[in-house]
Amino acid sequence: MEYSFESLQAKLDQLLAEEPALDADKIKRIARPSIRLLEGERIPTSYSLGASRMAGVPDVPAHFQWPYFEPQEGDTDCCGHDLPLGKPLPLDFIAQLDLAKLPRIDPAIPTTGWLYFFYDVKGQPWGMEPKEKDRFRVMYFDCPRDDLHPATVPDGFDPDYVLSEHWSLEAEVELTLPAEYVGYDEFDSPRFAAYERLKEKLVPAGFPCNRFLGHADVIQSPMDDLHDPFGEEDDDEEVSIEEANAFLDSLMKGEAEIENPYPKRSKALEEDTLPWRLLLQVDSDPNDGNFTWGSEGRIYFLIQKEDLIARRFDRIWLELQTT
Repeated sequence: MEYSFESLQAKLDQLLAEEPALDADKIKRIARPSIRLLEGERIPTSYSLGASRMAGVPDVPAHFQWPYFEPQEGDTDCCGHDLPLGKPLPLDFIAQLDLAKLPRIDPAIPTTGWLYFFYDVKGQPWGMEPKEKDRFRVMYFDCPRDDLHPATVPDGFDPDYVLSEHWSLEAEVELTLPAEYVGYDEFDSPRFAAYERLKEKLVPAGFPCNRFLGHADVIQSPMDDLHDPFGEEDDDEEVSIEEANAFLDSLMKGEAEIENPYPKRSKALEEDTLPWRLLLQVDSDPNDGNFTWGSEGRIYFLIQKEDLIARRFDRIWLELQTT
């Protein structure tokens, strides 16, 4: 599917002309195209095999195996009840994307095949701990469309959490801008106000807001500079209570200061050196009580730049943010 990058760029140019407080060249450098996934027909009576959609069951090839996770000690559902130990539980299907039918906005994304997204809907992990890595999954398969068939839902689903309804998705390309490019250290400045106005004008408001690629619509903090969630980096050196108190004492005396993180973030955005990318943003849906993350929050499937280029979709992370 084709789209006009020139028309998107022309819209951005027009909006930038109205905001002289911003550096237009830098803004155009950090803008990224994104595919807004608009909700189509809910529970369509018929749909093309393999078509992009959310919920329901995926259309999969014969060698597909439904993903499971093994609850660990301390794992709970979203109501705080302990998950049963000793028995793997199936993940819930969230979405399938037909890559051949989506607009081409990133050369790193395959031009054929399907991406499938799964999540522990009952438990709703936040993505705050490395041990949660098995409670969300992305799978990629590339095969002839005729080889697909509706998957068989495995045993073990809690009937209260089965996402049985499904709805089609329609793609619309937008240009997106990152959160906190102009930091809160400039909250009272004309530049901060101009950047916030530009973001609001560039991307139309709408709920729910589901998107593939681009910059995330964050509810809390940006996620593109996540610390290594896989536990592969050396752990940070632990700080003792005595050291923490000594640092706080130095702050109070004016002998130390906390580094302002925003200039470093702005530079990293301009140079495209932040490691993480949005893969899929899934909003809460007001029409489906099981498709609600926290309190009307969003879940974000994230991938590192080098893993996206190498198509290592098994190395994704997820974060849940809510109000």
